[in-house]
Amino acid sequence: MSDHSYTRIVMISSAEMLGIGLSLLVIESVGRKWSILGSFVVNAIGLVPMTVPMSIHKYTAPLFISQAGWASSFVLTMVYTSEFYPTEIRGIGIGTASGISAIGRVVSRFLAQILADEWSRHGVAAILTVVALIGAAVTFWLPKDAKGRELEDIIPSDEHKIPLLEPSPTNSA
Repeated sequence: MSDHSYTRIVMISSAEMLGIGLSLLVIESVGRKWSILGSFVVNAIGLVPMTVPMSIHKYTAPLFISQAGWASSFVLTMVYTSEFYPTEIRGIGIGTASGISAIGRVVSRFLAQILADEWSRHGVAAILTVVALIGAAVTFWLPKDAKGRELEDIIPSDEHKIPLLEPSPTNSA
Protein backbone atom coordinates (compact mmCIF):
# COMPACT_ATOMS: atom_id res chain seq x y z
CA MET A 1 0.00 0.00 0.00
CA SER A 2 1.21 3.46 -0.81
CA ASP A 3 1.37 6.41 1.57
CA HIS A 4 -1.60 7.88 -0.29
CA SER A 5 -3.66 4.77 0.56
CA TYR A 6 -2.87 5.12 4.26
CA THR A 7 -3.86 8.79 4.12
CA ARG A 8 -7.23 7.86 2.58
CA ILE A 9 -7.80 5.21 5.26
CA VAL A 10 -7.09 7.71 8.06
CA MET A 11 -9.37 10.31 6.43
CA ILE A 12 -12.24 7.83 6.04
CA SER A 13 -11.78 6.53 9.59
CA SER A 14 -11.86 10.07 10.98
CA ALA A 15 -15.39 10.37 9.58
CA GLU A 16 -16.62 8.41 12.59
CA MET A 17 -15.58 11.25 14.88
CA LEU A 18 -17.29 13.78 12.62
CA GLY A 19 -20.48 11.70 12.50
CA ILE A 20 -20.60 11.33 16.27
CA GLY A 21 -19.85 15.04 16.79
CA LEU A 22 -22.55 16.14 14.36
CA SER A 23 -25.07 13.79 15.95
CA LEU A 24 -24.43 15.40 19.34
CA LEU A 25 -25.12 18.83 17.84
CA VAL A 26 -28.26 17.81 15.93
CA ILE A 27 -29.96 15.45 18.38
CA GLU A 28 -31.55 18.11 20.61
CA SER A 29 -32.83 20.32 17.81
CA VAL A 30 -34.17 17.62 15.48
CA GLY A 31 -34.96 14.82 17.92
CA ARG A 32 -33.65 11.28 18.30
CA LYS A 33 -35.87 9.53 15.79
CA TRP A 34 -35.30 12.03 12.96
CA SER A 35 -31.56 12.19 13.72
CA ILE A 36 -31.29 8.41 13.34
CA LEU A 37 -33.34 8.49 10.15
CA GLY A 38 -31.12 11.27 8.77
CA SER A 39 -28.00 9.27 9.64
CA PHE A 40 -29.25 6.28 7.66
CA VAL A 41 -30.08 8.54 4.72
CA VAL A 42 -26.59 10.15 4.85
CA ASN A 43 -25.12 6.64 4.89
CA ALA A 44 -27.16 5.72 1.80
CA ILE A 45 -26.23 8.98 0.03
CA GLY A 46 -22.56 8.19 0.60
CA LEU A 47 -23.00 4.68 -0.78
CA VAL A 48 -24.97 5.54 -3.94
CA PRO A 49 -21.99 6.94 -5.92
CA MET A 50 -20.10 3.74 -5.17
CA THR A 51 -22.67 1.70 -7.10
CA VAL A 52 -21.33 3.04 -10.40
CA PRO A 53 -17.86 2.34 -11.82
CA MET A 54 -15.27 5.06 -11.19
CA SER A 55 -11.62 5.39 -10.22
CA ILE A 56 -10.78 4.01 -6.80
CA HIS A 57 -9.41 7.42 -5.79
CA LYS A 58 -12.87 8.94 -6.23
CA TYR A 59 -14.31 6.64 -3.54
CA THR A 60 -12.74 8.61 -0.68
CA ALA A 61 -15.44 11.30 -0.35
CA PRO A 62 -18.43 8.91 -0.65
CA LEU A 63 -16.84 6.54 1.86
CA PHE A 64 -16.23 9.46 4.22
CA ILE A 65 -19.89 10.50 4.02
CA SER A 66 -21.11 6.92 4.43
CA GLN A 67 -18.83 6.26 7.41
CA ALA A 68 -20.01 9.46 9.15
CA GLY A 69 -23.65 8.43 8.67
CA TRP A 70 -22.99 4.90 9.90
CA ALA A 71 -21.19 6.04 13.07
CA SER A 72 -23.87 8.61 13.80
CA SER A 73 -26.72 6.12 13.41
CA PHE A 74 -24.99 3.64 15.73
CA VAL A 75 -24.50 6.18 18.53
CA LEU A 76 -27.96 7.71 18.13
CA THR A 77 -29.60 4.28 18.29
CA MET A 78 -27.94 3.68 21.66
CA VAL A 79 -29.15 7.08 22.90
CA TYR A 80 -32.70 6.45 21.67
CA THR A 81 -33.05 3.07 23.32
CA SER A 82 -31.51 4.18 26.60
CA GLU A 83 -34.21 6.83 27.09
CA PHE A 84 -37.29 4.65 26.79
CA TYR A 85 -36.70 1.47 28.72
CA PRO A 86 -36.14 0.62 32.41
CA THR A 87 -32.56 0.13 33.52
CA GLU A 88 -32.82 -3.65 33.96
CA ILE A 89 -34.12 -4.19 30.43
CA ARG A 90 -31.90 -1.51 28.93
CA GLY A 91 -28.69 -3.03 30.30
CA ILE A 92 -29.52 -6.49 29.00
CA GLY A 93 -30.78 -5.18 25.66
CA ILE A 94 -27.88 -2.84 24.93
CA GLY A 95 -25.35 -5.45 26.02
CA THR A 96 -26.91 -8.10 23.79
CA ALA A 97 -27.23 -5.68 20.86
CA SER A 98 -23.60 -4.57 21.24
CA GLY A 99 -22.41 -8.17 21.23
CA ILE A 100 -24.47 -9.07 18.18
CA SER A 101 -23.36 -5.90 16.37
CA ALA A 102 -19.72 -6.80 17.01
CA ILE A 103 -20.34 -10.18 15.38
CA GLY A 104 -22.19 -8.42 12.56
CA ARG A 105 -19.28 -6.04 11.95
CA VAL A 106 -16.84 -8.92 11.60
CA VAL A 107 -19.16 -11.01 9.42
CA SER A 108 -20.17 -8.07 7.20
CA ARG A 109 -16.57 -7.12 6.44
CA PHE A 110 -15.79 -10.73 5.62
CA LEU A 111 -18.89 -11.13 3.44
CA ALA A 112 -18.31 -7.77 1.77
CA GLN A 113 -14.85 -8.94 0.73
CA ILE A 114 -16.21 -12.22 -0.63
CA LEU A 115 -19.06 -10.46 -2.45
CA ALA A 116 -16.66 -7.85 -3.84
CA ASP A 117 -14.58 -10.66 -5.33
CA GLU A 118 -17.65 -12.50 -6.66
CA TRP A 119 -19.84 -9.64 -7.89
CA SER A 120 -17.86 -6.39 -7.71
CA ARG A 121 -17.63 -3.61 -5.21
CA HIS A 122 -20.54 -1.91 -7.00
CA GLY A 123 -22.86 -4.79 -6.12
CA VAL A 124 -21.73 -4.69 -2.49
CA ALA A 125 -22.35 -0.92 -2.36
CA ALA A 126 -25.83 -1.47 -3.82
CA ILE A 127 -26.65 -4.06 -1.14
CA LEU A 128 -25.36 -1.76 1.63
CA THR A 129 -27.39 1.13 0.20
CA VAL A 130 -30.56 -0.95 0.32
CA VAL A 131 -29.79 -2.00 3.91
CA ALA A 132 -29.27 1.66 4.92
CA LEU A 133 -32.57 2.62 3.30
CA ILE A 134 -34.33 -0.25 5.10
CA GLY A 135 -32.85 1.10 8.34
CA ALA A 136 -34.24 4.55 7.51
CA ALA A 137 -37.69 3.07 6.77
CA VAL A 138 -37.73 1.11 10.03
CA THR A 139 -36.64 4.22 11.93
CA PHE A 140 -39.50 6.19 10.40
CA TRP A 141 -41.93 3.80 12.10
CA LEU A 142 -40.36 4.07 15.57
CA PRO A 143 -43.17 4.81 18.03
CA LYS A 144 -42.04 7.94 19.85
CA ASP A 145 -39.38 10.58 20.28
CA ALA A 146 -38.13 12.30 23.42
CA LYS A 147 -37.73 15.73 21.80
CA GLY A 148 -39.28 18.36 24.05
CA ARG A 149 -40.45 15.84 26.65
CA GLU A 150 -39.35 15.37 30.21
CA LEU A 151 -38.11 11.81 30.67
CA GLU A 152 -39.76 9.75 33.39
CA ASP A 153 -37.83 8.06 36.14
CA ILE A 154 -38.82 4.42 35.87
CA ILE A 155 -38.34 2.65 39.16
CA PRO A 156 -39.94 -0.79 39.38
CA SER A 157 -41.88 -1.74 42.49
CA ASP A 158 -40.43 -4.41 44.78
CA GLU A 159 -42.65 -7.13 43.35
CA HIS A 160 -41.36 -6.54 39.81
CA LYS A 161 -37.68 -6.15 40.65
CA ILE A 162 -35.23 -8.46 39.01
CA PRO A 163 -33.42 -10.34 41.79
CA LEU A 164 -29.80 -9.29 42.07
CA LEU A 165 -27.03 -10.71 44.14
CA GLU A 166 -27.45 -9.26 47.58
CA PRO A 167 -25.35 -9.95 50.63
CA SER A 168 -26.83 -12.60 52.84
CA PRO A 169 -27.81 -11.55 56.36
CA THR A 170 -25.10 -12.29 58.88
CA ASN A 171 -25.76 -13.93 62.20
CA SER A 172 -24.83 -11.61 65.00
CA ALA A 173 -24.49 -13.22 68.37
